[in-house]
Amino acid sequence: MEKKKHGKIIVGILVVLILQSLIYIYFGNQKVGFHIDEFYTYALSNGQERANDFIEDGRIYAGGSPFTEHYTTNKDNRFDYEMVWRNQAEDVHPPLYYFFIHTISSFLPGVFTKWIGLGVNIFFSLVVTILVYLVSKEFLKDKKAVFLSTVLFSVCPAVINSIMFLRMYILLNIWILAVVWLFLLYYDKKKLDKLFYVALLCITVLGTLTQYYFLIFLFFLCLYFGINLLIKKRWKDVVGYIFTLATAGIISIAVFPAMLNQIFGDGYRGEQSFENLAKGGDFFERLDKYLEIFKNSFFGNKFGIFAFIIIILAVIAILMNIKDLKKKTVVCFFKGKVMMVIFTVLAYTILVIKISPFQTPRYIFCIYPFIIIGLTGILFRSMITIFRGRANTIVLTIVSLICLLSFYSSYKQGMSYLFLEEENIIDIAKQHKDEPMICIYDGKQWKLMGSYFELSYNESIIYISKKNLKKLENIDITGFDKMQVYVSDSLNQDKMVNKILSKNKNFKTSTLLYKVSYGSVYELE
Repeated sequence: MEKKKHGKIIVGILVVLILQSLIYIYFGNQKVGFHIDEFYTYALSNGQERANDFIEDGRIYAGGSPFTEHYTTNKDNRFDYEMVWRNQAEDVHPPLYYFFIHTISSFLPGVFTKWIGLGVNIFFSLVVTILVYLVSKEFLKDKKAVFLSTVLFSVCPAVINSIMFLRMYILLNIWILAVVWLFLLYYDKKKLDKLFYVALLCITVLGTLTQYYFLIFLFFLCLYFGINLLIKKRWKDVVGYIFTLATAGIISIAVFPAMLNQIFGDGYRGEQSFENLAKGGDFFERLDKYLEIFKNSFFGNKFGIFAFIIIILAVIAILMNIKDLKKKTVVCFFKGKVMMVIFTVLAYTILVIKISPFQTPRYIFCIYPFIIIGLTGILFRSMITIFRGRANTIVLTIVSLICLLSFYSSYKQGMSYLFLEEENIIDIAKQHKDEPMICIYDGKQWKLMGSYFELSYNESIIYISKKNLKKLENIDITGFDKMQVYVSDSLNQDKMVNKILSKNKNFKTSTLLYKVSYGSVYELE
């Protein structure tokens, strides 16, 4: 009988994993553009040149060829993990996620496609969903509620959006969920065994090598767990616990020594974080922006309605369960290992709100699983109380309906990391692909990286940085009826366009075709 139950659970999870993969592929197919950091994912995984050294001024390029070479592997740098480590040492992030991107790219030399990053993220999402199920089991107990929270997590627009963002945050979710699950399993055990220490060591090293924000989450989680060990006077476990964490830190530094400088030295992300921590008076402004992200991610523009429904149901359940509250049975739920996770998530969120360089969803992706598990638990417990533990089908239906309607509202609000708004710009670039282009930029080649999809369609592009503007005089464009000029938005765009018009009498007018991340493209005719 028990085997049959386990078999049903495994089949159910497999169905969820297959369906979520199909959903993610569907949305991945819709992804039109990239955030500049997503281009950096490929450039730092595969690029042999620094981000300001891969374009030669005055040389004629076919479309996006310099970018394609920068974003892909070739016969000389396939499986070159020393290059990956070197690139990351010069950047601000640890190398593990880039290791995976480079590995897949090495099997596809010369190929730049969103599906490399999406494939990696979708694969990692399978592990994340399994861990969400395991963590939910420790919180919700009811098997149907556990399965429901897993399904809701896999179809949540906020989660789908995080997977569409081709950075290391979905991998970060794996290590955060894994370490939470580990601590939940061992919280009430009388002894920490070798398996615990080995698992903690591995997760800590891998999490640290994925994203430094893992260390923030780990700090608060370990603090709570460690205090629990001290209160129980488990001195032997305390020593083993501290030794394991210290060993993990030493191994992490040995594998990637640059992390010390990136966190505490002159790494600009580390400097920004410490500056934001020291800065006073802006916390509530930052909090307001993150609350807006949360509302849009989970409820769209209907936050007030869904918040009202959830609160009303919870209040009704509390009033109906007032006797249990007096006996402290419900309050007890918020003690021990449950409180450990609540404390960690809240402490992490508060600190991230304060120190994050930007107010964007990426820094709170890792708390999405706990938000969904928490909301599912509140709704499920409330409905079970209201229905007096009966009519499970009705309870599941109502909870599912409330969550799915909120998700639909969020979906209608749009998923930011699909960049659907760029589709029109790319269509314009395609229509004018036969026109040659002069690209006048401010010397910062990394800014041009963000315009890859638009610039890649032009058959002939000459790049000129502001320090080499004299090279414009040597460019012969007299044989063309139309041409395009890209000008960085940090330069005087009108001045640059008029300069070309004044020296080429065959062009009389200029028209703004489209704007991109760090510049504008004009058509001369």
